[in-house]
Amino acid sequence: MKKSLTGHQIKSCGCKYNKVNVKQYKNFYFVYQHLLRRCNNPKDKEYHNYGGRGIQCLWKKFEEFKNDMYDSYLKHLEKYGKENTTLDRINNDGNYCKENCRWATIKEQNQNTTRNIVIKYKDKEYTVNELSKIIYISSKCIYERLSLGWSIEKIIKKNKKEKSNNYDVLITYRSETHNLSEWSEITGIPVGTLSYRYNKNFSVEDIFKKKKKINKITKELLSYDDYKNEIISISTRKKF
Repeated sequence: MKKSLTGHQIKSCGCKYNKVNVKQYKNFYFVYQHLLRRCNNPKDKEYHNYGGRGIQCLWKKFEEFKNDMYDSYLKHLEKYGKENTTLDRINNDGNYCKENCRWATIKEQNQNTTRNIVIKYKDKEYTVNELSKIIYISSKCIYERLSLGWSIEKIIKKNKKEKSNNYDVLITYRSETHNLSEWSEITGIPVGTLSYRYNKNFSVEDIFKKKKKINKITKELLSYDDYKNEIISISTRKKF
């Protein structure tokens, strides 16, 4: 208990009324705390990409952040859900403020981030997406390694395929022309599989042919010739 200036006892100094109702604002409050740490705390694992680059949070108090962003947060949350509602800076080199921030899906934020990061490689500058096609590492992987503070030399060193593959070979298929890496993303066929088929002189149609899934019992009932010369079990056949 503390005494007031008049000598009467009071139960509290009043501080609790200045505290944020975390339960009421739930994830929205933690978004604010997270951006404060990455901008102001050198010990935060993401500080080098934010505060270390001079990026500041211009919302000095949670109330300011709430007044500017809470209504739009609720609308985005209702449409896309909590897991897909993230705070995105429109200008990746700008500060956290109302004019430079919006709520975005994870996909939209990744596109914005990778588009604005410029990486110097072999005396030329590339975006993450451009570099991924040259060194044959996905843009997602490059971004994750950059967020860990890796140098471009370390990112390249981890890639063992750069000098030996033919992933930049251009192939025209169904009136579209792309290299093997791009075709892999389009078709979902592993780029190593496409490269192997190309090196074995497969026809264009066979390069992009997807394997069919065959029911195990059906496979066992097929004849030797029908199953492309594979030795199969005929244990499920009935004997008369």
